[in-house]
Amino acid sequence: GIGGSGMFPIVQILHAAGYTITGSDVLPGDIINYERAMGIDVKIPHAAENVDGADLLVYTAAILPGNPEIARAQELGIPAVERSVMLGYVQRLYAHSICIAGTHGKTTTTGMTTQILEMAGKDPAAVIGGKLPLIKGYGKSGKGENIVVESCEFANTFLHLTPYTSVILNIDDDHLEFFGSMENLKASFRKFADLTERRIIANGDDANTMEALAGIDCEVVTFGFGEGCDYVAKNVHMARPAFYAFEVWHKDAKLGEVELSVPGKHNVYNALAAFVASTLAGATPEEAAAGLKAF
Repeated sequence: GIGGSGMFPIVQILHAAGYTITGSDVLPGDIINYERAMGIDVKIPHAAENVDGADLLVYTAAILPGNPEIARAQELGIPAVERSVMLGYVQRLYAHSICIAGTHGKTTTTGMTTQILEMAGKDPAAVIGGKLPLIKGYGKSGKGENIVVESCEFANTFLHLTPYTSVILNIDDDHLEFFGSMENLKASFRKFADLTERRIIANGDDANTMEALAGIDCEVVTFGFGEGCDYVAKNVHMARPAFYAFEVWHKDAKLGEVELSVPGKHNVYNALAAFVASTLAGATPEEAAAGLKAF
């Protein structure tokens, strides 16, 4: 599944780290064209002989049982792991991982945080669930100490990660066909938070998020509109129809003013989370505001 948007950033990071990558997919496409331009051998379609000589096989969750390459790997004793497991391995190549989770807003906030750190000269690695125009793709390898990772709760894939910093944007009814209940969903986010090494950045206005984090043995930094949050969006207003601007305050200090180039009030939360995550990772408030304006 090397042509998938979830695989491409992992391929980029491992290729830059000096690993020899080969792969296959069922159809050609833009991502495969990029990979071939990088010198990566991509075969169409899947075939058992494609895995010969590999030390490790990585497959996407979309690969069905009975796939000839997985069968061949089993026959040859080559270890095989699903993409989310490999993402956990890749994330640990970097000293400071910023793993962004939540029912809504993950892709946007991961893109915003990457945009800020990239424009600030931090050269982060990134794995994003959507295409970020600044980096012309779904992620990148980086020589900096940070990796920004979109961390999806579906099927508990985010539990393969060990975040240095985790971000929880919200917890809402979603994927209940997998989790079964909101209580199970909150318990899964609690497990994700428990994996965090340094700090959790959490939406202090979201009751489900705060319930999931109750009593946790880790620093929790909150953001939101509520005065009880550590980082607060104040003077939230429409700078132009549908596009919002706001001030960021930390305790009694105004850190900066942000004007967004993506519409909707919900993006104030996403931007505030990205502002906090990126400034705690070393960007200045001015760099955070500039990155968000450009996103």
